[in-house]
Amino acid sequence: MDQQLEVRKIISEEMTRARAVNPSFSLRALAKKLNIQPSALSEILSGKRFMTRRMAQRVLERLCVDPSKSAQILSGLTNRTSDKKPNRQYAEFIQINMDHYHVISEWYYFAIISLAETSNFRDEPYWIARRLNIKASEASTALQRLERLGLLARTKSGKLKSTAQQFATTSDIASLSLRKSHHQNLDLARKSLDEDGVELRDFTSMTMAIDPAKIPEAKRMIKEFRRKLCAFMESGKKSEVYRMCFQLFPLSRQGEPK
Repeated sequence: MDQQLEVRKIISEEMTRARAVNPSFSLRALAKKLNIQPSALSEILSGKRFMTRRMAQRVLERLCVDPSKSAQILSGLTNRTSDKKPNRQYAEFIQINMDHYHVISEWYYFAIISLAETSNFRDEPYWIARRLNIKASEASTALQRLERLGLLARTKSGKLKSTAQQFATTSDIASLSLRKSHHQNLDLARKSLDEDGVELRDFTSMTMAIDPAKIPEAKRMIKEFRRKLCAFMESGKKSEVYRMCFQLFPLSRQGEPK
């Protein structure tokens, strides 16, 4: 498929997805998310404006598109200058880090690692798919990738179990993958709010006027509390997998209005 058309398709799909969640989501809102002028975005979607590789890369990153797919698209785009060669540095970077990218960006990878710690775990894609409400093909690919990275390992009997191995990746890929992960956290929380009983979840919030200078210490306190609560929750018999998210973010814009 023509790369220009492929990027337009991805943008259109994002607009459709966003409007399914929020019917009032506008082209202007999407343009702000992509850091593009609304008029320019309208021309891109109508095919009247050419996208350079630089612009397409920014769009794909902000939409958290899989790096391997991004590399394939970007390899066929130019900046309408002497830049005629594929971005080989970008493609090589993707090849090295794809396993790490998927583990960080797709929520069900860490869910599978935690599921492997439960007493009734079965390393069968269809069983995992039913427990996590994902596709069996996704579960199968995840099991292979997690084993390859050493995050799951086979026992003497041949069963996969969590290795409790710590995970780390390059800072270059983390920005994109973690942003995608945070988007998924919000989607998962929204789904739980609609589908799970109040006895199974806890959603609370506080609004406060603060001294921004205290943010670093607040983040340290949240981290400490998160680890203590995690240690408490993981003690005892494990049978279900939960995700815990803390959200501390500004409602007001920085500085006094002029």
